[in-house]
Order: sequence, then structure tokens, then C-alpha cells
Amino acid sequence: MLALFEQYPLLMEDLPYVSFGDFPTSVEKLRRPGQTIGAPRLYVKRDDLSAKLYGSNKIRALEFLFGDAIHEGHKQVSAFGFPASRLALAQAIYAREPGLQSTAFVFHQTQSQQACQNFTPR
Repeated sequence: MLALFEQYPLLMEDLPYVSFGDFPTSVEKLRRPGQTIGAPRLYVKRDDLSAKLYGSNKIRALEFLFGDAIHEGHKQVSAFGFPASRLALAQAIYAREPGLQSTAFVFHQTQSQQACQNFTPR
């Protein structure tokens, strides 16, 4: 159960939600990078481990966005962004699981390595 619902159980009645993530994600100390930059207490939240198919901080938002879409009777979700949009990618990956169709409206972007890794137009 999400920590939010554990702390505020009545929210479960009012916030539609679909579970994708494995939460809470861990927090790890980055010793070597911290020493290198003079930050001995440098930590990172491992949201890359938040879900099996594709982990990112976007999973948390999609759980509520998809929950609301399903609650409202929608069959399709859309994302607007650039080819490097991690939200559009995560949405496309996870929309099928609850039975939603996903569309991404992608704006022109100067080619970058990240954009090529995230999205290749058909």
C-alpha cells in the first residue's frame, strides 16, 4: 500500500489509483561521487527501481492519472512532449496493462542521443 494511503486511508475512497510501482524505492549513499565533489552526504533516490518494465519518477504520476482516466470511463490517454519525453515513453509502456490506448503527440526536436534512445517516429 502506498504510504499516502497508509497515512490518510480516507483518500483511497476519493483518489482513483492503479498500482504499477514497487514502492517505496530505496535511497542510497553515493560515497565515491560524494567524495569527488566534496559532498560526503550525497544520496540518490532510486526511482529507476520503481517498476519492473520501466522505472522512473513518472510511474507515481501515471498511477493516479490512469486511475482517474479509468474512473471517468476514458479508453485512451495522451501525452504531449518531445521525442525525449520520458512521460510519453512510460505512458506507452504502462497504458496497456489497465486496458488504455496511448497516443503521444510529439513536437519537433533537434536530434539528440537521448531523443533517439527514447523514441523513434514511425
